Amino acid sequence: MIKNSIAKPMIGYWAISNRVIMMKLQRKLFNISIIQVYAPTQDYSDEDIEQFYEEIEQAIEYTNSNVMRFYL
Repeated sequence: MIKNSIAKPMIGYWAISNRVIMMKLQRKLFNISIIQVYAPTQDYSDEDIEQFYEEIEQAIEYTNSNVMRFYL
């Protein structure tokens, strides 16, 4: 669920997994890619955590290579 002001310029969204989703927005000067993640806790196995990082890498690959990236 997103606001109409964001939904109108939305190019699309991609659910990489149940923990990683990416959304692209079309703006005047350049497009914006937003990657939302829900990280596993330390209670998960190393294999699950490694899979999570691979999903993040996959989402980053869906963005253009000439994109400025900001991490929060």
